[in-house]
Amino acid sequence: MRHTASGTGVRGLSDRLGKVSLPNWRSLGRSRHDDRRSLWYVPSVATTRALGLTTGTFYFVAGLICLAHSFDLDIPLIRLRAIQAISIVAVVTGVALLAAGRHVPRWMYHALLAVGTGLITAKTMLGHGADTAEIEAITYILVMVAAAFFSSWGGMAAHTLLVCGSAIGALAFLGQTPAAIATFIGTFLCVGVVLAHLVRIADLADEDPLTALSNRRVLDKELDRAIEVAARDRGALSVIVLDLDHYKRINDALGHAAGDQLLVDCARQWQRIAPNPRLLCRYGGDEFAFLLPGYSLAQAARLADELRAALPGGTTASAGVASWDHGDTASLLMSRADVALYHAKSNGRNQTTVYGDPSHATRALEDAIRNGQLVMHYQPIVRLADGRVVSQEALVRWNHPEKGLLGPQTFVAVAERTGTIHALGAWTLEQACLAAAAATDPIRFSVNVSVVELRNPSYAELVATVLARTQLPPQRLVVEVTEAVYDNHDEQVGMSLRALRQSGVKIAIDDFGTGYSSLRWLSKFPVDILKIDGVFIEQMTSDGSNATILQALIALGRALGMIVVAERVETEQQARILRDLGCECAQGFYFGRPAPRLTESDADQPGHVVAAPVARLSGVYPVCS
Repeated sequence: MRHTASGTGVRGLSDRLGKVSLPNWRSLGRSRHDDRRSLWYVPSVATTRALGLTTGTFYFVAGLICLAHSFDLDIPLIRLRAIQAISIVAVVTGVALLAAGRHVPRWMYHALLAVGTGLITAKTMLGHGADTAEIEAITYILVMVAAAFFSSWGGMAAHTLLVCGSAIGALAFLGQTPAAIATFIGTFLCVGVVLAHLVRIADLADEDPLTALSNRRVLDKELDRAIEVAARDRGALSVIVLDLDHYKRINDALGHAAGDQLLVDCARQWQRIAPNPRLLCRYGGDEFAFLLPGYSLAQAARLADELRAALPGGTTASAGVASWDHGDTASLLMSRADVALYHAKSNGRNQTTVYGDPSHATRALEDAIRNGQLVMHYQPIVRLADGRVVSQEALVRWNHPEKGLLGPQTFVAVAERTGTIHALGAWTLEQACLAAAAATDPIRFSVNVSVVELRNPSYAELVATVLARTQLPPQRLVVEVTEAVYDNHDEQVGMSLRALRQSGVKIAIDDFGTGYSSLRWLSKFPVDILKIDGVFIEQMTSDGSNATILQALIALGRALGMIVVAERVETEQQARILRDLGCECAQGFYFGRPAPRLTESDADQPGHVVAAPVARLSGVYPVCS
């Protein structure tokens, strides 16, 4: 999709930019600076990981110092034991924060600092009577350091008042002179204010001085953090790289001041659209980058188009979009986006190009899901002993408004590569479960699942939710995975399969015999149904004389206690030979092609022609004659 703004190139910009005086450097990015100068602005170093590490260290170190110092105190035993108990509580709290502090809500750290102030005060006052009791007050400085680094000016003021008030009370209780108290308080205030000021000065190093956007340093830092989160949670992550078209011509024709003002205007326009303006960065020169945690490739491409469409009149831009894949490094992700940007510029500029999906098929597929263009077809699986349908395999089709009915081979690979497979798989699963719940006979329904879906730690939870919503017993659902999954060393795949199996869902291995399967894989992963690839059935002669491998595969499956299903059965003779070889079930064109679900009542209505038994959800096939 291309967006063309009114006017083009330098000529369209000259009227607007030619009247612009030199940029007002004091006002550039004022909203950003005002935010940083706000009473409640929190420095960027105050991440939950940093809060957990620092606060945990302070608690741990302060607890150890006070515990060690307690052995030098000459005070009554009951007060000594109270000080030691407080010290141990501080040490334990510190260890807990070091281990899991990143999961603690940010607001809790204000409470932890306040509690720390209270513990220091209690320990200091409990040491009354000892010659070195006032040494305990030194640890107040740890609270001031933490507040300076991780609080807003408002939070800093609140903690400073609490620390100073507590220190004055504790030191006065110990009998310290006003001069000594003033020395302690002055030290606390000096350290806290200076550190807070230095932190905020250093924080400005994350800002581009011209546009007031985040700079490349922020992008690199946030990208590493976003990849860590995506790898842990198996979430989506995309990045957009934008480059203004013909920016050098603008600089040459109108001057650098006009070019700078154009960059500022673009940044302001984009900040209004950006879901998280901090993750919109000036990448360098006239190039910008936008980090999008939680965005699929198609969603990022839509946002890229919105950003290009929002440019000031007469300005155009090219955009490259890429998404993170499991195992990708930050540099690899950015290089993909750069490659996509290069293609956008070399193919005429003023367009968005998606890495791995230049035709934007992913966006079209997401629209198809949203607009109800996907349909389900079902193919029966028949028991060869009596010809009865025992299961239906659900197969998704795309009823494309221009290209007609498309099979999964035309869009599933793109969906897997770009992450749309999660939405596609969830839709397919729900449709199959609804069809199974509405079936008159309690037969099983099977759905095909991608390895990309199984890598999602929440996939088993998704299946359980859909089963509960559709009120389908888990035993009536079969999850089919291709044999290639079993050559994958991703432990999450096995965990997802085992979780499904434990919930009662059956597991089938599809296309068995043509990939990399071995007895080791079959014994490692939970498998209930073995579906033999159709290539072995196609190679079988009319009398079955060259069916040695096929017979061995059937025997292997039965020996492991699995239901064996032969795929792509197209003749009665093949069905008879498979039955004689001991194969339990089969599916293929002989029993019917995949077709939309048609109930018994539908089949009896005028206008419906049932050309094959597959039109029904149950039936008996004459395979044993």
